Amino acid sequence: MIRLIEVAIQRQPAPALPNLIVGILVVVVGILIVKRREKIYGGTVGFEKRVFGKGLGDLLERLQSPFWVGAVGVVGVLMGLVMIGYAVWRFFT
Repeated sequence: MIRLIEVAIQRQPAPALPNLIVGILVVVVGILIVKRREKIYGGTVGFEKRVFGKGLGDLLERLQSPFWVGAVGVVGVLMGLVMIGYAVWRFFT
């Protein structure tokens, strides 16, 4: 166990460029999710009703709302900003 920790400490941190590229993509997708959360919610509910049937589809519809779809988009934007921040920090260190 101690050997695994020593190896983990010696490894180089993740490279900056992939974090920058993926971070920008995650921010853009998160913003799109927030802007189109009503359509995404409607599509998800319709798909669930087709796949699971009306009874279970109605139950799942009551457990969801466009707010939570938007919340997922906001979390995505925050994750992308953290990735971009890490990449910028790595470029300057």
